[in-house]
Order: sequence, then structure tokens, then C-alpha cells
Amino acid sequence: MLRLTTFGGLTVENEAGEANASIRPRQLALLAILAGAGRKGISRDKALGILWADSSPDRARHALSQTLYSLRRELDGDVILAGPDLKLDPQKITSDLAEFRDALETDDWKKAAAIYTGPFLEGFYLAEAPDFERWSEAARSDLALSGLKAIENVAVALEKSGRLQDAVLARRRLTRLDPFSHAYAAAYMEVLAAAGDRAGALAHGKAYAELLKRELDTDPSGEFVMLMNRLRTRQTASMDTSRRDDIRAHATPAPAISWNTSREHEAGRHSTSARIVAGAAVAIILVAAGIFVKARVEGSNLADKPVIAVGKIRDMVSPDSGRLGSVLGEMLTTSLGRVSPLQVIANSRMLELTPRESDTARTALADAAKRAGATEVIEGELVPLENGKLRLELRRVNLADGRIRAGYGVTGDDRMVLLDSITSLIAADLRLAAPSQTLAEVSTRSPLALRYYEDGLRAFYQFDAYAANRLFKAAVREDSTFAMGVYYAWRSSVAVGDTTQLSLGPRAIRLASKASDHDRLLILAHVGGQELGLRAIAAADTLGVKYPNDPEALVRSATIGRDLGRAITQLNRAIAIDSASGISPSTICRLCDALSALTIRYDWADSVARVESTLKRWIRLRPEDAAAWSALADFLVGTGRGKEAAEAQRRADNLGGLRGNPAERRLAWTLRLDDVEGAMRQCTSLLTAADGDEYDAYQWYCTIALRMAGLGLLRPR
Repeated sequence: MLRLTTFGGLTVENEAGEANASIRPRQLALLAILAGAGRKGISRDKALGILWADSSPDRARHALSQTLYSLRRELDGDVILAGPDLKLDPQKITSDLAEFRDALETDDWKKAAAIYTGPFLEGFYLAEAPDFERWSEAARSDLALSGLKAIENVAVALEKSGRLQDAVLARRRLTRLDPFSHAYAAAYMEVLAAAGDRAGALAHGKAYAELLKRELDTDPSGEFVMLMNRLRTRQTASMDTSRRDDIRAHATPAPAISWNTSREHEAGRHSTSARIVAGAAVAIILVAAGIFVKARVEGSNLADKPVIAVGKIRDMVSPDSGRLGSVLGEMLTTSLGRVSPLQVIANSRMLELTPRESDTARTALADAAKRAGATEVIEGELVPLENGKLRLELRRVNLADGRIRAGYGVTGDDRMVLLDSITSLIAADLRLAAPSQTLAEVSTRSPLALRYYEDGLRAFYQFDAYAANRLFKAAVREDSTFAMGVYYAWRSSVAVGDTTQLSLGPRAIRLASKASDHDRLLILAHVGGQELGLRAIAAADTLGVKYPNDPEALVRSATIGRDLGRAITQLNRAIAIDSASGISPSTICRLCDALSALTIRYDWADSVARVESTLKRWIRLRPEDAAAWSALADFLVGTGRGKEAAEAQRRADNLGGLRGNPAERRLAWTLRLDDVEGAMRQCTSLLTAADGDEYDAYQWYCTIALRMAGLGLLRPR
């Protein structure tokens, strides 16, 4: 009996465990595909499409015959049952993949975990076969979820039975298979600590933080920081008294540092006792502030921190205060976003939730902040002083009762320095660490680029993608290193079908390190998600963990994340957040994005019932949304319910949905309903009358119809 090994590599072994080195890569690839197909096997046409998609049908069929013949010769017999469908002969060859699936079906987690020794087809590459690479990547991702689940279930069982040393080994496997996972890193540290190895737990935490910084240029989540602090506290508490006395005897006392912040009393009195001058004096004070915050942050309770939104910031220096005020708001939002783990509502989210023509009104911005889930809003003004100096005054206002929680003021002659200074004041007041980077390092110093960018965001979130695209590109022309300008230029180019997206996407990824933590992860997950590389998946995972109150972060994370259960939880949370925000037809529907992504994830999981229930949930929440009805129509066609699909599509059309070419849609639906004769009748009339692009579109569908009818290929006109 031969055995095909697919986890951690791809080999065929004999009963003695010796690998057959003479089998060629494409032969191995065919065996892997058949192992993936399982007992049902796979059609010849599908196998041809995966391995020889770029060859003509005749050459592809010949190549398959040759591959089957070569395998028969190399393995001394037929290991493939070659009828209309191809499948492995279980009497002659088995596979670790088949054993793995059998173990999963019986919930034998221990056996499944033992079989899953590494990623599916790890290190195996087939030249000039992009469809095989896509197939293997999809299979690798799905099997990784099952393998990690099996190992985690084993780890949980070991922990419950008190076998902590064995649990440590299982948890370590998880961190090696998915080194970017917050959950696996934290669980490994917890079980190490429980087994008495707190030093090892802290060492892994440090290594994990360094990995995130090196590969993603980001920091661990607030929850992870709290875990590290808790483990440090436990370690200190467990030291014996003599050791603590020895440490005290050799310790150097820390200098006492005083710190004043300008705080407004709830009655409304305003104090100006904490004025800070710009330049060297600011730098000195901020260094002291950093030491002070670092001393206090480790013991702080992150759960009691507010969720901040930036409201109206009036610029009384510029005559165009209404426009530049919003630019100041964007700059302050970016600046505060550098304070980890403070939750700051993105300026783009504020614009999403602000009605048209009112996005500079104080009350409209405060209302948008509430709907976005903020608990406090920051308002203020930039005022001119003598000798060219500027004064930035801000107030933190409680959205629940309108009372002022705190006030801050800084003086200087550079807006960027002022924003850096006041951000450090706010961080210190909230007992958080000041940012390590300056605002200029994660934004742009060009006021004109920021103005174009702000106006571009406004146009983008008011559904004018063409105007937004022009504005974002103008921002990039003003500052070619402005990461978020390039990112939104890419997004808007995708929306309008502009080919510059091909160069803007890679450029945004290269510039991601020049953005704030949130924005950097968003760029890596969104733009990088088009490639579905490991770095993009890790960024998406981190994005969802660190920003659980941001619907866009949750949707982006769930869209390319590998953990189906986590993705479903994130999408449902995004739906709940956007539902609570009171979305209207005039604002971006993140709820719709989340529901659409949720149907896709259920579709990948082959859960037809859940796809349908999610689409109907979408319609209940948004009955006037044409996209929901159109998605339902598409689903109903796929399940053979043509009449219901036609009714749903009529609803979508009546609600103003994108109609496209009705004849092309009708032809596509006929094919999907397996009505080959009906499709052939439509092709006869459509191809006779069509020309140009229409003919090309019909030709594609009619070629499929001919294949389904077994009549060969349609020749180009």
C-alpha cells in the first residue's frame, strides 16, 4: 500500500516509508488534487482546468493521458481510478489528508492534530500553473483552519486535565504554525505561566512584540499589554523577601517628576496655567512627560479609557477657517491615533456618518461621534498671538451630558509641533504613553495636500468617486510620500476603473510604514489582501484585534482572515455597530459591506442555508437596498430557483440597481440553471445581431454552452 503525504510537503512513500524521488512535480500535483477531491473524485475537465488551463483542449487531454501513463509506470500499477471522474484507488494508495478528514468527522482531535504536521503542500511549487497555485492556496487555508482547531482542542483538553507540560507543547505548536496570532501567543504565555515558567512567558511576549514591530511595524493590542503587565506583576510578587530586599538595597530611586495639565472644571472655568512654548522647551517637557507616563501606564486600567472622536476645530488663523478647520481635525485625529491603545474614531468614519452639507457643523459632528460609538469628543480652536505665535486650545467633552472633562493648551509657531505637544498632553492625562513618532512621520507636512485629501474623503463618502479620485491624485501630486493620500487614490481608482490602481496599490504598501498604526494595518490588509499573502493576513488579524469598534477594520479583517469563526463574529459585530449608528441612505453602508462579506464566508463554508438567511437578514435591515435584492437574485439562480430570482431582480431594478445588459444576464442565468437548449437558442439570436463588445461577451457564454452541450468550441468572428 502506497501513502501520499501532503502535510508539510508532498511525497509518495512505500510501505517502508521510503519516498519515491522519480515522480515528477506535475504527477505529484495530480495526486494532490485527487487527494483533495476525496472519495467523490474530480471531473477530467476540472483537473484539466487546474493543471493545464493555458493549453488547448486537445493538448491538455493528451498531457493528462501522459501523466496517468507515467504514474502507472512509476508506481507499478494504477493508483488512479480513471473513469468519467478521476479518484485515488483506496485499495492501492492512501493519504494523510484522507486520514485527517476521517479524524475530523469523528471529532478525533488528538489523531487529527498528530496528522497535521505542517501546511498543506508546504514548499511544493508547480511552474507555469497559476490555477494550481490558487487551488493549493485555497486548500491550504481551509485545512490550516481545521488543523489549528484540532491542535487547540487538544491543548484545551490537556489544560483541563492538568497536563500542563503537554499543553505547553501543544500551545507552542500553534504559535509556530501561526506566529502572528494574538490569541495563540496569549494562550501560550498563559499556560507557560500556569506551568511555572513566567520568565518563558514574558520572553515569548517580548519576542512576539518584536515580530509584530519587525514584520508589520505595529505594536501588540492593549489586551496583550495588560497580559504582559499582569505576568510581570505576578513574577515580582513571587520573589522571596530576601531577594526583594537585595533589589531595594541596590536600586537607584527614580526622580520625582511633577506634571501640570490645563484642566477645565466641570463648571466651565478655564485655566491657562499649563502653557507650553514651542521649540526646545516643548521637547524637554515632552521627554519628562514620556518618563512620567511610562511610570504610570503599566498599572493603568485600559478598560476605563474613553473612545475619542474629533469634532469641530476652528482655525482662526486662516481666513478660510471652515475648510482648514476640517484639515486640523484630520491632523488631530491622525495624531491621536498614534496613542496606543486609545480608541479614536477615524475621520473617514465621521464623514461616513455625517449628512451632506453639514459636515462642518458642530452639532452634526457631535451627532456623528455619538453614532460612531464615541464617548467623548474633542473640540477647540487655533488662534493667532503676537509675534507670529499660535495658540491651540482643545477641550474634551462628554457626549452623554455635554460637560467638559478636561482642557489643554499649547503655544508655538509650527502646527505640527503644536499637535505633537497637545497629543502628548492628552496621552499623559489619560495615563497612556506618548507617541514615539512625530505627526510629520505618519502624515504630510503639506497643508494643500491635506486640503485635497480632506475634500477627497468628503466626495468619496458622498458617493462621488470620480471627484474623489481627482482630489486624491491632486493630494499625491502635492506630496508623493503621503501614504493615506496614495491609499485613497488607489481605492478611488479601483472604484472608477482607472488603470493607475495597478501602480498605486504597490506604492501604498511601500509607504504604509509612513502611516499611523491603524492606517498602516488598513493599507496592508486592504491593498495587500488582493494578493492574500501571509503579511496581509497577519495585518488583517491584528487590525481586527486592535480596533474592535471600527466597522471597516472588522470587515477588512474578516474578509481575508483565515479563522472562519472569528470572521463571522467580527462581521456580526460590524453589523451591530453600524445598525446602532442609525445609518441613512446618504451615508456609506458598512452594514451592507459586512453582510455581503458574511454571505461570501458562508458560501466558502458550503452553508447554503446560512447564505440565504444572511441575505434575507440584509433585506430586513435594508429593504430599500437594491444591492441586497440583487445579491439574493444571484443566490437564487445558483440554487435553481429561477422564478424567485427573477422577482428579486425586478425588485432590485425598481430600486435603481445596476441593470447592466438584460440579455447578457438572461443568458448567464439560463446557463446557471442548466438549461443548455435554452442557452443555445438565445446564442443563435444574440450572436447574429450583436457586434463589438456585446459580441465578445455573448461569445464567452455561448462557448460555455457549446462545451456543456458537447459540441466543441465557438470560433472567433
